[in-house]
Amino acid sequence: MDLNIAFLQLLPGKTQEENLEKGLLACRESKEKGADIALFPEIWNIGYDIDQEPETLRKLAVSVDSPFVTVFQELAKDPSDSVRQNLVVQKAGLFLSRSQSVYEGLKSYQSKINTKVSQDIDKINKLGHKIHELNQQISKIEAGGIETAMDLRDERDLALDQLGALAKISYKEDYKGVVTVKLEDEYFVDELHTYEIGKKTDKLTGFITPYWPQLSDTDRDIYVNVFDFNVDISTALNSDVGELKALIMSRGDHWADYSDIEGKGEQEYLDTTNLSVIIDMQAKLDQMVHNMITAINDQLCPNVTGPVGVTYQDANGNTVNLSDAKVLDTENCARGSDGELPPRELFVRAGIERYTEVTGSDGKTYYVYNEEDTSDTSYMYSLTSCGVNEELKKIETLFPHLKQNGEVDQQLGERLEALWNKDLVGLDPTDPDECNIEEYYQKMIGGLATVGNVYQKKAENLAGSVLTIENNRQQVIGVSSDEELQNMIKFQNAYNASSRFMTVISDMIEHIVTRLGNG
Repeated sequence: MDLNIAFLQLLPGKTQEENLEKGLLACRESKEKGADIALFPEIWNIGYDIDQEPETLRKLAVSVDSPFVTVFQELAKDPSDSVRQNLVVQKAGLFLSRSQSVYEGLKSYQSKINTKVSQDIDKINKLGHKIHELNQQISKIEAGGIETAMDLRDERDLALDQLGALAKISYKEDYKGVVTVKLEDEYFVDELHTYEIGKKTDKLTGFITPYWPQLSDTDRDIYVNVFDFNVDISTALNSDVGELKALIMSRGDHWADYSDIEGKGEQEYLDTTNLSVIIDMQAKLDQMVHNMITAINDQLCPNVTGPVGVTYQDANGNTVNLSDAKVLDTENCARGSDGELPPRELFVRAGIERYTEVTGSDGKTYYVYNEEDTSDTSYMYSLTSCGVNEELKKIETLFPHLKQNGEVDQQLGERLEALWNKDLVGLDPTDPDECNIEEYYQKMIGGLATVGNVYQKKAENLAGSVLTIENNRQQVIGVSSDEELQNMIKFQNAYNASSRFMTVISDMIEHIVTRLGNG
């Protein structure tokens, strides 16, 4: 019998974990080149910096049953199969990490908008105090009814203009020259006060929500928000005014996931998730990933409805009917190289295992599926709480691939491959037709591009309208230097003419008085 031996020349890394990855890669490459045996250098697993202390050496020693050794034992059973298994695990990790990167990018953009929200609130409060101070100054100067504080009035008008760009306002001036301002139909500035907008900060996201401190009871966690998003946003209702409101709508009030789409009717979806492009994209991305990874897990760890008439005791001591729960299909599920049940799922949740092992009233062991809980993100197969199974990363042969009789489950591979062309989910309630993952992605990206193009054109049109209105406004309130110069010349000539007239009249009167006096 001829044996091909691969002599591996490996430089050790800094940790055993790093050396383990190097060793596995070297074994697979050796197999691909036709090697039957891979021969490692001495002490390559710990490196060549040998400490003289016996205790240190004992800590560096690797036992025969440690994962560092057993992983190579498992690899040797079927190297060709483990290569494919490892590839699946690696690709799964790559897919998940890239999806999470996109999701984190959307969260980062939300954070940037949130910073702008905070800055706008500060600007609004500053402008409110400025208007209040100008009110006091104007009132003092004009109290006598003689002088008009035109410069201060101009400064106040500018502050009102700036405030009106940030939020919807209305104002009126009283007989004393004091301007009272309402912001979003609540008093913001009056003769005596400036009612500052407060910042309520979400503990999880850090998102800021503006509220009215004078109307709220923070001790009882009762807040009156500045903006009411239950009202339709439209020009007809005058509810689409102000930069601050637009920023909050764009940012949203949370990090979205698939639950923001799943189970919602069309109108509810349009009134909530669809209001924010970022929230909508987060939810659609998470929905795509959720449906994909759950479909894969369901093939690796299939579930069936529990048997009728069998009960078990849950962790709280309650009696539960298995027929009301999902349990692992132990008869038809594949297993890893260790043959253990339940088999390893490829994607795991941060907060809970896939199954809870219970003993039924019939004395048999069952693996009850732990359902997802949208009230706790750690119980969801979501981008914020999902990862690739660490056990499979360390020992890829634990990936479910064997039938009950020990044969390779070829049909499992076929079912996994078929998932890519299977219609899994609709895009959203406005487009409920189920489609495969590739079609879903194309719809999602195409929809985003369409929305972006529409918003860009609207912004350009509105910018043109703003410019036209501002020009018309300046024609009424603005100052034209040419016009003012013409008026100055006209008034100067009129003054000179009047002065000469008065001089002539004065001379005539003096002449008459002199002549009459002499008579």
